[in-house]
Amino acid sequence: MENKKRVLVIEDDQAVVDLLRESLKDNYQVALARNGRTGMSKAWANSFDVILLDIELGDIDGFTICRKLKNHPTTNHIPIIIISVLHSIESTLEGFNSGASDFLRKPFHPEELKKRIELHLKMSELNNRLRQQALSNRKSKTDFSMFISTLAHELRSPLNSIIGFSEILNDLNLSPKDRNNFLRYINQGGQNLLKLLNDLIDHSKIEAENLSIHFSKVDVKKELDELVHQYSDDLFKQGEMSKSIVLEADSSESNVLIYTDIVRFLQIIKNFLENAMKYSHENGLITLGYHFPDANRITVWVKDRGIGMDDEALQNLFKLDNLEGGYIQIKKSGKGLGMALAYKLSNLIGGQIHVESRLNDGSTFSLTLPRNFMNDDIINQIQEIQSYDWKDKTILIAEDVMVNYLFYVALLKKTNVKLIHAKDGLEVLDLLEEYTPDLILMDMVMPKMSGLEATLQVRKYFPQIPIIAQSSVAGREDKESIYRAGCNDIITKPIKPQILLDKINRFFE
Repeated sequence: MENKKRVLVIEDDQAVVDLLRESLKDNYQVALARNGRTGMSKAWANSFDVILLDIELGDIDGFTICRKLKNHPTTNHIPIIIISVLHSIESTLEGFNSGASDFLRKPFHPEELKKRIELHLKMSELNNRLRQQALSNRKSKTDFSMFISTLAHELRSPLNSIIGFSEILNDLNLSPKDRNNFLRYINQGGQNLLKLLNDLIDHSKIEAENLSIHFSKVDVKKELDELVHQYSDDLFKQGEMSKSIVLEADSSESNVLIYTDIVRFLQIIKNFLENAMKYSHENGLITLGYHFPDANRITVWVKDRGIGMDDEALQNLFKLDNLEGGYIQIKKSGKGLGMALAYKLSNLIGGQIHVESRLNDGSTFSLTLPRNFMNDDIINQIQEIQSYDWKDKTILIAEDVMVNYLFYVALLKKTNVKLIHAKDGLEVLDLLEEYTPDLILMDMVMPKMSGLEATLQVRKYFPQIPIIAQSSVAGREDKESIYRAGCNDIITKPIKPQILLDKINRFFE
């Protein structure tokens, strides 16, 4: 049942109390206080949405009560409607000066009272939204300031190397060996700076939900072999002869194939390796390996024997606002954008990062991924389903999880239907300004604007477009809410391909 708004009535006249209860009982939960002290105690101890306040009470006058409630942090946001027999302009002005939101004279009409309560509840809700937006804006400013501080911290190290060694190269008495070493340091600083800028671009795209993900078959063993050779060469070029990288494979398979985004997969693993190289002790061994937790998943891991991290540093590892953690402050530059970016990229490709570490005893970073973005049962179903030809149709798919969208792409590929992708409810509304699809497949749980809210907005302007809700709901009330919002049908997750196609085809016949 829908939660009713709560109204506190502070009134000592029994006839007025009876009238208020009878008038409001169908729409609101009504609580009663017969004097000022009890009213204030109840208001401070409970959460009310509106307060109806008489002026002439037995112990404290209503103006004093109103001022006290408005000066208290737990009740200063609650709208107070004064209801009084006083008719003078002086009383009305004193009521507003004491903080009341409205002034209603007795005798009053119940319908007028209900309309005033409804109005002030809407205004209160709007004020709450504005307060939340203000808090969000302040947090965004703080986060942005911290982000800039982090970026400046990370830029400083490569720039110091480039500028410092460039100035030393002006010394004409440098030996050829020193000159070559300094040039190598400058080049390395430039490479680090380039990586930082690339990370910054990717991070900005992720925040704007504009980073492209492209799934394909990837031979893990082959890619990891190449990484070992690449980073072994890098260690040699940097003069880190005492450090080494080895590959440890928990499989006899010659080809270990997974379905993922090769660029983002390697970006994450390279980040693991670079951190391991940075924080390993002299004579340190770095191990790159993989194993299979079960038949459907693979875990790729990087283990070092370096400085490690304490529990506090582990908890803040993937945040951009911590530059003082134990994993950062010792000898080397900070984690910067790298770890935060790796964490976000892992979510985009359907993976999960796990870290194990002990201070002064090394760290192990691992990435677990599904071997396929769809399991074999679904793949077989897609191959066996009845074929449809919808080459003259367009479907708008509202889905924020990329692997789910790719499932629909694979499922609908043979139907020749045109697909449009929206990552949230707001993007659905934006796309409808350019396209008029023949059907919308609407996920109910999305960021920015949910599928339920988006459906309500779509129905205002496009009542004719069929909408199929994709949802995991099972309860009758939840389904009724989806239908009331304007959806024509519901497909329940996990989705069976043939059922979905049959539902779509009913709207295309």
